[in-house]
Amino acid sequence: MVLTWGEDFTQIYNDAYSKLIGDRHPSGFGGDIRITLAEAWATLGPMIARVMATGIANWTPALPLEMHRSGYREEAYFSVSHAPAEDDRGRIVGMLAVCSEVTDQIVGERRLRLLRELAARAGDAEETAQAASDLVAALAEDRFDVPFACLYLRDQDGHALAASQGLSSPETAADLDWRTGDAVGPSPLDRAMQGETSLVHAVDRLTTARGGAFDDPVETAICLPIVGAHGAVLGTLVAGISPNRALDDVYRSFFELLATQVSVAVRNARAREDERRRAADLAELDRAKTTFFSNVSHEFRTPLTLLLGPLERAVSDLPERLPDHRDELDIAYRNGLRLLRLVNTLLDFSRVEAKRVEAHLVACDLAWLTADLASIFRSAIERAGLELRVETEPLPQPVLVDPDMYEKIVLNLLSNAFKFTLAGTITVRLEDLGGAAVSLSVEDTGVGIPAAERDRVFERFHRVEAQGARSHEGSGIGLALVKQLVELHAGTISAESEGPGRGTRFTVILPYGSATPAQDGNGEDAPRAARSQSRAFVEEAFRWLPDAEDADVAEPRSGDRRRVLVVDDNRDMRAYIQRLLRNQYSVSLAANGEEALSTIGTFRPDLVLCDIMMPKMDGFSLLRHLRTQDATAALPIIFLSARAGEEARVESLNAGADDHIVKPFGSQELLARIDGALRLAALRGEAAARQRILEAELAAEQAASALARSEQHLQTLTDALPVLIAHVGKDLRYRFVNHTYETWFGQDRSAVIGRPVIDVVGETAFAKIRPRLDAVLAGERLCFEDMVHYPGLGTRHVRADYIPERGADGQVEGFYGLVQDVTEVQSQARRLADSERRMRTVLDAVSDGFFAVNVEGQVTLFNRAAEEALGLSREAVLGQPLAHVVPELLQPPYDAFVEAAMTQRVTCVFELTDFPHIDQVIEVRLAPKEGGGIAASFSDITERKLSERHRELLVNELNHRVKNTLAVVQSIAIQSFKDDRVPAEAKTAFQGRLLALSQAHNLLTRESWESAPLRQVIENAVQPFGGPGRFLLQGPNLRVGPKAAVSLSLAFHELCTNAAKYGALQGAEGRVRISWFKEGGHEPTFRLIWTEEGGPPVTVPNRTGFGSRLVERGLAAELRGTVALQYRADGVVCEITTPLASIQGR
Repeated sequence: MVLTWGEDFTQIYNDAYSKLIGDRHPSGFGGDIRITLAEAWATLGPMIARVMATGIANWTPALPLEMHRSGYREEAYFSVSHAPAEDDRGRIVGMLAVCSEVTDQIVGERRLRLLRELAARAGDAEETAQAASDLVAALAEDRFDVPFACLYLRDQDGHALAASQGLSSPETAADLDWRTGDAVGPSPLDRAMQGETSLVHAVDRLTTARGGAFDDPVETAICLPIVGAHGAVLGTLVAGISPNRALDDVYRSFFELLATQVSVAVRNARAREDERRRAADLAELDRAKTTFFSNVSHEFRTPLTLLLGPLERAVSDLPERLPDHRDELDIAYRNGLRLLRLVNTLLDFSRVEAKRVEAHLVACDLAWLTADLASIFRSAIERAGLELRVETEPLPQPVLVDPDMYEKIVLNLLSNAFKFTLAGTITVRLEDLGGAAVSLSVEDTGVGIPAAERDRVFERFHRVEAQGARSHEGSGIGLALVKQLVELHAGTISAESEGPGRGTRFTVILPYGSATPAQDGNGEDAPRAARSQSRAFVEEAFRWLPDAEDADVAEPRSGDRRRVLVVDDNRDMRAYIQRLLRNQYSVSLAANGEEALSTIGTFRPDLVLCDIMMPKMDGFSLLRHLRTQDATAALPIIFLSARAGEEARVESLNAGADDHIVKPFGSQELLARIDGALRLAALRGEAAARQRILEAELAAEQAASALARSEQHLQTLTDALPVLIAHVGKDLRYRFVNHTYETWFGQDRSAVIGRPVIDVVGETAFAKIRPRLDAVLAGERLCFEDMVHYPGLGTRHVRADYIPERGADGQVEGFYGLVQDVTEVQSQARRLADSERRMRTVLDAVSDGFFAVNVEGQVTLFNRAAEEALGLSREAVLGQPLAHVVPELLQPPYDAFVEAAMTQRVTCVFELTDFPHIDQVIEVRLAPKEGGGIAASFSDITERKLSERHRELLVNELNHRVKNTLAVVQSIAIQSFKDDRVPAEAKTAFQGRLLALSQAHNLLTRESWESAPLRQVIENAVQPFGGPGRFLLQGPNLRVGPKAAVSLSLAFHELCTNAAKYGALQGAEGRVRISWFKEGGHEPTFRLIWTEEGGPPVTVPNRTGFGSRLVERGLAAELRGTVALQYRADGVVCEITTPLASIQGR
C-alpha cells in the first residue's frame, strides 16, 4: 500500500510495499514516486492522473510493468487499484494505491502452458527428426521464457544439431560448442553429454539472439542433458535464459521440466523408429524362414523317398528271410512315413505362406468324399474305444474344391480330434447352408480348449498345452495350414469350446462356387486323391494307441540285473529302447509321468530313462516329484530330448537330471550312458553310506562331549545357587549333591554321594522329613515350609520342593530335592511387618491424609486421616487400583499431576476445590517413591486460605491508606511550593523523596506487603538517575521486609541525589557500584557497599546536610545497624551493616 501526497507526489508506504520496490527502499520513502517508479511511470502516470482528475477509482488486474528493483530490467505483473486521496477540505491532493504482485502466478501459468504443449507433442512424432522439429517449434511460442533453443542429439561423431529456433541461422548453432571466453576443459555440450547441467555466460559474444518481455540481448544460456529411459544421455538442450527474469530455483526447475518433456518425446520417437525397424527385420526374417522351409523341405523329400522305398520292399517282400528284424523295419518304416508327412506339411505351409500355391478346383460330390475320408480313421477310433459318427446329407449340387487340399483339411481335423479325445464321440457333419455354402464340422468330446487359448489355435507354431492328450508331439502348424487352405477356397474356419473338459467343434464354411468348363468334372479322381496321404495320418493315429506289449509292466528279473524304467509317450520309441536294453536290464515301460509314478512304487527301478515332452505329466514335473521324495531323491534320471544344444543340456542338469541325451542317439551311446549313470549312482551310494557311518560316529562323540559339557554346566549352575540341590534314589541314597551341601554339613560332596540321607542330615531332621520322603517316592510332588533341626546348624526355617523322578515305564525311581534356608528371610519379613505397623501407627497419628501407590497403580498404604477424609475403610482400599479408590485423580486436570509423578519422577503440589464429598480446600502433594510408585499426602488448608484472604484485604486497606496519605502530603507540598520563598532545591529534593516513597510503596503493594526483592528495590530507586550502564549491581537473591524496603529506597535516593550534584553521577563517565552479601556467624549479618567511581575528586564537607543525616542516622536507627560514609579522593563510599533479621523482618 502506498500513498502519494501533493504536487511532488511524495510517497509514504508500508512494509509490504517496500518489498515490491526492492533496492529502491528505503531511499524512496518520502521521495517522489515518479522517480522511484520511473521505468513504469509511462504506464502508471496516465492512470494516476485520471484518478486524481476525475476522482473515480480504478482497478487493473495483472498489469505488466517494467521494474528496475534488483539491478536489471525486470518483467513484473501487479494487480493495482488507485483511489483518490482528499485533504481536510475535500480537495484531491493525492492517491492511495493498493497493489499485490502476481508475477509468479502469471509467469507460472505461461510456463505451464508451454509444458502442456510439449507433453501433447511428445507422443505424436513418428521419427526423431520430426520430434525434434516439433519440440523446438513449440519452444518458439514462448520467447519470454525461452528466447532461443538448440536441440542436439547424440550420433556416431558425438552430437549433431537436430533443430533450433531464435538464432540467426541453424548453421550458427551447428558450428557452436557454446564455449565462451578463454574457457578450458570440456565444452558445455560435452559436459551435458556426460549428464551434467551447466550455465553458459556471455552468450551475446556468440550470437545476436534477443528475447524476454522487452526483447533484450540474451546473455546467459543453460545446457541440459536429454536422458533416456535407463539413464543414457540421448542429447543436449541448449536454452536461452530470459534477460528480464532472474534464474532462481523456480526458473531452473522449469528448465529441468522442459528437458524432461523433451526427453520423453525423443524417447517415444526413437522407440517408434526401433519398433518399425524391428518389424521390418521380423518381416525379412519371416520371408527368409519361409524360403528356408521351402528349400529344405524339397531337399528332405529325395532322401526320404530313397529311405521309404527300400524299407517298404523289405517289410512286404522279405518277411520270411528277416524275421528277427521285422519289428525294427516296421518301426523305421512307420517313422519314415511320419517324417514324410511332416515334410509335406512343412512344404505345403511354406508354399502357402509364400503365396506360391493355387487351389485347383474340381466339382466334387463333397458328401461322398467327406464320408470316404472319415472312414479311413474308423478302425483307429473304434480300436481306441471311441464312437465315430459321420453325418453327411446329400448336397443339392457339387462343390468346387481342390481334392488334395480338402483331404488335408479333413485329415488334419480328424487327427486333431482323435489326439485330444480319450473317451466319447467324434462327429463329422456336412450340411447345406441354403444353397450358397456348405458347412463341414468336426466335433469331439475331448479335453476342450481353455478360453485364453481359443483365439490362438490357428496361429502358426503355437501349440495349446492341453492335459490329457494322447501325445505331446506336434509341430504347431497343422491347424494354421488348415486355416490357410480353407482361405484358399474363399472359406472360413472357426473353433468353439466351452472350456477344459467340454470338447471342441471346428467348423469350416466353403462356398459352392460356379463350375466353368475348365473346372467341370465328375470327381472320379477324388477317391485316388483321397488315398494319397491318408496312410501317414492313420499310421500316426495307431501309434498313439496303447500296444499289447506295453501291458507287460516289466520283464521278469533274473539274477542281479538292474532295473530301468523307460518313460516316453511315443510307442515306437518305448519299444525300440526296450529291445536295446532287454539283454542287460530288466525294463519297464510308461507312457507319461503319471504312469511312471504308479509303476515306480511296485517296480522300484535303479534308473529312469525319461522323455521331456509328454502329456499329463512331463519329464521336468516327474523329476521334481521324484527329487522331493526321500525314497527316490537319489534315483538316477536321464532325460531323452529332441532339443539339442548346450542350453537344453544345462537346463536339464540344473533341474536335477543326471544326464541329457539328444535324439537321435546310437544304441552304444545309450548303453554307455546308462551304465555310467548306474556306476556313478553306486559310487554315490557307497560314499553316502560311508558318510552316514562317519556322521554317526561323529554324532556319538559329539553327544558324549555335549553330555560332559552339560553335566559340567549343570554342576557349575547348581554350585552357584545358595540352595541345597540333591538327586536321591529310591533307596534314599544320594546320587548327586551341589556345593551347598559341603558348606552346610562340612563334608566333601564325593563323600556324600552314595550315602543314606539319614547319615547326612541327622536322625532328628530325617524323622521330621520322613513322611514327605515317603509321599514323593509314592509319586506326589511336594512344596512345603517347616522348622528342621540339623546337626551343627541348629533349627532352621526351610522351604523345600520335592519332585519325583520317573523312568521310561512311568515308575518312580527317586526324586530331586531343592531346599532353601529362609530363616533370615522370615526374620526380615517379621522385622518389615513390625516396621510397617509402626509406620502405620505414626501415619494414623498425623492429621494429614496419606496413601501410597505401587508401580502397578495399587494402593499399599492408607492412614486413618485418609479414611475419615474420603469416607473409605482401609481394608476396602488396600490392594485396589487407584482408579477405584480416588477416580477423580485420574481425570483432568489432576491426571496430569499423577502422570508426572509416576513417569517423570517429579513432585507435584496442587489444590482441590471441587472434589466430591469434600467441602474444604485440600492441598495435595504427590511425590515419587523409591523403587517406583507415588506417595500422596493431603491436608485441609481452608483456614490458611481464609487467613490469606484476610491478609489480602488488610494489604489492600493499607495500600489505600498509604496512597491517601501520600496524596495529602503531595497536595500540601504543592500548596507550599507556590510560595516563592521556598528554594527550588528544596522543592526538587522533597519531590524526589516523595517519588522514592511512592516507588517503594508500589513495589511492596505488588508483593502483598510481605517482602520485596532487594535488587528490585535498588533498581527502582536509582532508575531516575541513569540507565543500567551507570549502576553496577552485584549480590545474591535476597528479599527485604517492608520497613527495610522503604528505608533503603529513601537512602538510595539521597545517595543518588548527592552523587548527581557532587559525585560520580555529575559527569558522563562516572558510575556507581552497589554490592551486597550475607555473612555467617552466630548472628547472620547483612552488608551493603555503595562505591562511586570515575567522578570528580571529593572532599569532606564542612557540614552534613539533611540527606546525609537521613542516611547515616535515620537508616541506622531503622535497621538497628551502622552506616559509615567515607569521602575518598576517587569518590564516596557508603557501607551499611545490619543484622540479617532486621533487613528481612516486617
